[in-house]
Amino acid sequence: MNWFYKHYRYATVPRGAILDIGSGSNPFWRANILMERFLEDDSQRPGILIIDRPIVCGDIHNIPFVDNAFRFIHCSHILEHLESPEKAIDEIMRVSQYGFIETPSEIHEFLDLNFSFHRWAISAENDILVFREKPQHIPVHPLIEALKDKLNRTYQFISSHHDQINILSRFWRDKIQYRIESTAVQNNLKRVQ
Repeated sequence: MNWFYKHYRYATVPRGAILDIGSGSNPFWRANILMERFLEDDSQRPGILIIDRPIVCGDIHNIPFVDNAFRFIHCSHILEHLESPEKAIDEIMRVSQYGFIETPSEIHEFLDLNFSFHRWAISAENDILVFREKPQHIPVHPLIEALKDKLNRTYQFISSHHDQINILSRFWRDKIQYRIESTAVQNNLKRVQ
């Protein structure tokens, strides 16, 4: 993403208390407070933790701030890691009424990343974030293998349109619409029927 667009898209973010949840090795430049769950463990972040402003050790499932404490929340590449995305989203909405969420897209998760510590593949249906629980073992389909060939034109197209295809990003206000499709939920629904 070019520098100008990256900064321009945040031009409407209000001034005031801004929290970056899971700031990691790339804190949101407008945030004045950072929050990290793991201060010592860099195993799930691409670089070392940067602490260049006040930081709070906290869990997104139980954010250690009062209701509506922030004007804006930035949450980038965190939701795909969580045990309970519904609890985290409820907490995000509790402490702010406005924010930005970014995750790898479902196609990026299965085509390129497939990290074992990513529990969810996330897509969007209109304005609804859809969390699909990833299976423990993902069989590799020949089509996926073919798409990983860097000489393949489809791979080149996906790479050249990285942010539009591989990244799912949403500004939200008041409410984050979402749906969870987990194996446990589906199994429970089958038992009830």
